[in-house]
Amino acid sequence: FAYELQDRLEAAQKDVKVYVCHPGSSSTSLITTSGNLMTRVMFRLMSMSPMVQSAEKGSYPEVMCATEPDLDLRALYGPTGRNEWVGPVGKGTLEPFAYEKPVMERLWELSEKETGYTWEL
Repeated sequence: FAYELQDRLEAAQKDVKVYVCHPGSSSTSLITTSGNLMTRVMFRLMSMSPMVQSAEKGSYPEVMCATEPDLDLRALYGPTGRNEWVGPVGKGTLEPFAYEKPVMERLWELSEKETGYTWEL
């Protein structure tokens, strides 16, 4: 979705940059307030292991994308450690289809349909 948004902003000659980032596996209240019982139990157990990082470290990719100059626009930024769940922030991996124009357009169409919102750029 983000890469299609980026393409549409460029086509509309808007001076806006779109970055894709994720916090990895971070110790926040998100799972405890929205996950089902099994998910909450599993995350609680995982939180006692090195597979979950602090909420502060989870915010690093977002802060980096908001403040660092010259980042690649067609990249995913997040933890680069084990399973890209924790660790130093850098470029993550995406499946090749994430860059395919027909896939991006289809995701855009589905997003508009399912949310009932049409983006006017």
